[in-house]
Amino acid sequence: MNGHGRVERSARADSGAVATLVLGILGVVGVAPLGIVSIVMGRRAIRRVERTGGEGYGIARAGVILGWIAAWLMIGSLFLVPASSCSGPALPGSVPGSRCGPSLKLRRVAGPAGVFRRGGRWRSAAG
Repeated sequence: MNGHGRVERSARADSGAVATLVLGILGVVGVAPLGIVSIVMGRRAIRRVERTGGEGYGIARAGVILGWIAAWLMIGSLFLVPASSCSGPALPGSVPGSRCGPSLKLRRVAGPAGVFRRGGRWRSAAG
């Protein structure tokens, strides 16, 4: 409060900066594509804050950093999930020499134009 009984308002942070921080947090928590949106919006918010001299530079910068973290987590998960799904010892029922769980042994698989594969050879549906 100032001497006249009024409450002084502090400068408000740029709304784009706040949105950037929220998107960055959501990107890290689990919606990784929002991290990329956070990076783009954050760069715009930083430029706007620098141009106008407003508040929110730190908030926008934090959102951009969180956006980059979310983007790298998303990229890392694309490489780690396939690599980890076929590692470890062979499981019962798996193909010998394979380290990827049990294989499905399909006896009848549809091929082109009514041709089926039975016992390793292609045969027509009629015979």
